[in-house]
Amino acid sequence: MKTILIFLAMVFFSQNATPQSDAVMKFIFVPHPRSEDAQNLTVLPSIEKIDYSKFQMILLGGDLSWYTSINRKAMDYCDSLFNLGSPKTLWTIGNHDISNPGLISEYTGRPRFYSYYSDSITFLVLDTEMYFNGSHSTFISGSQLEMIRNVADTIEISNYLVVLHHRLLWMIGNSDFSSLIPLVGQSTHQLDTTNFYQEVYPLLKKVKDKGIGVICLGGDKSKINIEYSPEANITFLTSTMAPEFPDSINCVLVLEYSKYDREISWDFVNLDAIEKIEFNPVPDKPSNSGTVDLRVWQTREVSISCEIKSGSDKNAMLSIYSIRGELVYCKNVATNREVDFSVRQKGFYLVQAKSGSENVIKRIIVN
Repeated sequence: MKTILIFLAMVFFSQNATPQSDAVMKFIFVPHPRSEDAQNLTVLPSIEKIDYSKFQMILLGGDLSWYTSINRKAMDYCDSLFNLGSPKTLWTIGNHDISNPGLISEYTGRPRFYSYYSDSITFLVLDTEMYFNGSHSTFISGSQLEMIRNVADTIEISNYLVVLHHRLLWMIGNSDFSSLIPLVGQSTHQLDTTNFYQEVYPLLKKVKDKGIGVICLGGDKSKINIEYSPEANITFLTSTMAPEFPDSINCVLVLEYSKYDREISWDFVNLDAIEKIEFNPVPDKPSNSGTVDLRVWQTREVSISCEIKSGSDKNAMLSIYSIRGELVYCKNVATNREVDFSVRQKGFYLVQAKSGSENVIKRIIVN
């Protein structure tokens, strides 16, 4: 196999994305966003703060949190960030996601693997965990392989085929990557065998031979950026994303699709450069005085109740912020009384009570 291009780097210096127009679509690929927090099951802080409204598609590379689907609370948190049920959010399952596949399908409204077509681009979302065996092999087979074959046989009007997958299957059995395997996650590093080059890659070549560009986006943990083309018009991509690395090294991929030129371009954008949501200033810790307290709970679907406990009869300012920093409720309310209000959607909210010089902040997931 002749290598057309292989490019690796620890850091890419990129500018923030340019303004969108109707002729340019912008996608963000977020690989392996989980933090090391196995108790609170969070994504990396900078991943949480990205302004995803700037992108017309969110492509998730798997391992969203330490145990993504272990319960509804963990799923609600990820849903509040990525809007998992949106047709514009595509998520390939990673080994840290797979605790409850049925819960994943409930939130996404999709099966574990599927194809999706939008704006002259065909997407294939694979499940590299489905035929994983004994930590040493994983295969794309059965109905999943048949799906890829059907797409390769019938695809015609698309300008690109984008394949979203977690484990970096194209690194296995490829001598170009022999020295680089230790730099990626154990879920790829531990593999000895896969059928990618024997059965999947020939189907990708069949697509390429029709004049359709092929881009494979791998979402496993990686300590390097990889841009690799085994031949013209087939490219394998992954970006640096490791919890132990700082934002100046970790990257997302920002892809721009020009409808006019029918071309996709991409940049590796460091997390300290990607556009973030500016959160309203709220305290991170409760007041130390103890004279004001805040109770928050859910009473019914998309409804929050709270009570500001105070030793005085003074009113307090109650403010509610969405995970994106939007102020969704603000009112001067009486203390020591329950207040009930509805929110527009399920998700993660910050509730702030302010009385005089005291501030108390509580977090709640509405499901």
